[in-house]
Amino acid sequence: MKKYAVGLMIIGSLVLGGCGDDKKIIEEESDPATITIGGTLSGLDEVIGNGVSDSVRISLLAADGVETLELFASENGAFVFEDKLEAGESYAVSIVEQPLDQTCTIDEGSGEATGMNITNIVIHCI
Repeated sequence: MKKYAVGLMIIGSLVLGGCGDDKKIIEEESDPATITIGGTLSGLDEVIGNGVSDSVRISLLAADGVETLELFASENGAFVFEDKLEAGESYAVSIVEQPLDQTCTIDEGSGEATGMNITNIVIHCI
């Protein structure tokens, strides 16, 4: 009976020991900040003169700091910031620098991240 009990203790230790290592690896590899922030740029003129392309600079303010993007007319369409957010984190997108001969506005530029990527920020230049 003693041999049987010792054998079960050894097997139980091996099984339980293996379970703890797997859980630790999963925790180290997971990244809770997975929500992207982006939207659409429209109306930015291609050339302002002498072949120079105009641009608009926008910034993302979130809990981990500020990220700035410079968007050119060739990038009219979708944009995405590199920084990612966690669910429940607040964000605000603002225009840091306007184009030379245009004015750009932002719609849906602030809010709170939910479980889905944010794609509804609209930057329109006229």
